[in-house]
Amino acid sequence: MKKSLSLFLIILLSFNSAAWAFDNGRIIEQKDTSYEYENIMYKISHILRVTNGNLVSTSDKLPRDTLEAHEYFEKVCAPKSSNTDLAKKVTVSYQGFLTTREFQCDERSDDTDTVSTVQFVVTVDRDENLKDLQINKLNAKAINDPADPHHMTLKDGGEILIAVAASTLVSGLLAKQIYTGEQDKFLHATGGSLIAAATTLLAYYGFKVSKNEAAIIGFATAVAVALLKEYAYDASHRDTHTVDIHDAAATSMGGAMGAFFVRFQFRF
Repeated sequence: MKKSLSLFLIILLSFNSAAWAFDNGRIIEQKDTSYEYENIMYKISHILRVTNGNLVSTSDKLPRDTLEAHEYFEKVCAPKSSNTDLAKKVTVSYQGFLTTREFQCDERSDDTDTVSTVQFVVTVDRDENLKDLQINKLNAKAINDPADPHHMTLKDGGEILIAVAASTLVSGLLAKQIYTGEQDKFLHATGGSLIAAATTLLAYYGFKVSKNEAAIIGFATAVAVALLKEYAYDASHRDTHTVDIHDAAATSMGGAMGAFFVRFQFRF
């Protein structure tokens, strides 16, 4: 008899564990399972409405008490507030006698053309009493251009400065190695590097071409400037300047380094 009872309890616990594992971590999206999402949403809405208490907010734009939290939750996560491009989903998980429902609901800003995700993490006990509430504002993104690669960040600016400095240094060292004792070749090489780097960045951020196209434009500009300097300006001022193909080569070499370092060595 004891063995039968023990076996029954093991089977019962196994079924409960299997049911818990099946349920835990479910993701319910409103557009796919509207009825189930609405059921959970209205349950949480009721819990927030009947619970009194202050909240710890990390931003002035987030609720300060459960009444404001209820109003905000209704505004952002209610099915009636949804648009076709605003996602809403809830993840359900369990830990002992506690149930956690994590809502992630998109909202559109009233004054800017951006969409941000609001996260409501609601933990309740077995009697559906509120035990913990967390409200987070996740990253905002532009609706028309959610990930513009041509937008320069502070990190990009730092990487660009390092890339330009590195390309200028390498260009100068190469010129000193190749053209020993010729100081003007050093100046041509570093000048070509700066011209190519600046043109690459201008093409990428200003004209929004691809990175490869920007690098080609940068290098081509440095070559064009080198040839124009020697065969247009210097050729017409032979009394003070000398036409030297090696000057053009040094400038072009620096241009190659400038375009290469900015394009390949650092992310921007």
